[in-house]
Amino acid sequence: MENKKFKSIHIDLEKGIYEMNYEKMEHVTALNLDWTPEDGWVLDISRDEIYTAPHID
Repeated sequence: MENKKFKSIHIDLEKGIYEMNYEKMEHVTALNLDWTPEDGWVLDISRDEIYTAPHID
């Protein structure tokens, strides 16, 4: 699993804004935000990825 740098999170339920690191979050199924003295803030997300095969005629 690849670790990515956590810069920001913006969730506004009323406006329908869901952003992480200034990019729209899609297909997120779980989100966990923790603080540890060693690592600081750690955000762990799970998301569905959708793959479709091209239609062959």
